[in-house]
Amino acid sequence: MNNNLISNLTSDTFHNISQLTELHLEGNKISELADNIFFALTKLKVLNLRGNHLTTFSDKVFGFKGSNLTKLNLKGNRLTELSSLCSLTSLTDLILSSNQLSNLPEDIFRNVTVLEYLDLSENQLISLPEMIFRDLFSLTVIHLNNNNLRKVDAKLFEDQVLIQQLYLSNNQLETLPLGLLDSFATQCTVRLNGNPWKCDCHMWYLYDWVMRYSQDIEMLDRMLCESPAFLRGKPVVSIDRDQLECWLSKDVMPHLSRCSQEASNDTVIIKCKVDKCAPLTVRVQFQEDDGSIKEHILNHEPEDSYCNIKAVSTSE
Repeated sequence: MNNNLISNLTSDTFHNISQLTELHLEGNKISELADNIFFALTKLKVLNLRGNHLTTFSDKVFGFKGSNLTKLNLKGNRLTELSSLCSLTSLTDLILSSNQLSNLPEDIFRNVTVLEYLDLSENQLISLPEMIFRDLFSLTVIHLNNNNLRKVDAKLFEDQVLIQQLYLSNNQLETLPLGLLDSFATQCTVRLNGNPWKCDCHMWYLYDWVMRYSQDIEMLDRMLCESPAFLRGKPVVSIDRDQLECWLSKDVMPHLSRCSQEASNDTVIIKCKVDKCAPLTVRVQFQEDDGSIKEHILNHEPEDSYCNIKAVSTSE
């Protein structure tokens, strides 16, 4: 029933075709689906609603008992929200690309535990709930490209050990958190290009991962640094690890010429160039799992004799 300018479906449209296994309504003008409209289609496996005018979608269209649906295509609608998908317990393929989704509830995929293919690309997602993919152990493909993601939680893909394809390209990501990609048990094809990567010390984890698995990263030459200025436009794989430095601003600590931070295995090194006559206190705080904090203090004291002579000569 594709491309037929259908705009309305009545509640009894599908009541006499209960043996139907596939329903294609692509390219129509359907803007609303009434609750229970697919209730009679108990054997429906494939539902294609691509390219319609839907602004919301709920599993209530299948009635109280839910559905045996395995593939649902909602690409190219006008979806701004998903109210519920929890009864779609047989769903393996879900396509939600090219819509207007800006956020998703944390429990939207609860009970959809056999899901294998998930396409959320070309939406307006800014962030994702930390546990949104919890218990989705069968996921092998996740497309999150062409959104507005600014950050992702370190535990976002914790249960996705079977992932084979992950697209994070064309978002607003500046770095990725420590451990984000560690749970993948198999080789995974990844896209990371088109993000404004901040190539400083916060990128050590991602840099090491990229260098280790560069053969699995598509369009690697388009994964470019956006900042700092001296690295802008350079592919991440073309720079050296020791160029990934964090500098303390002189505007924040004007008596410091500059400070840099380095890391080697489990050691962090902070190097500061200071004026001999400028006092400096460095506080290092270690926070334990229970929230307690241990603090270590290092003081840089001016050299009295040298600084006194300098002060006298300056005043004269």
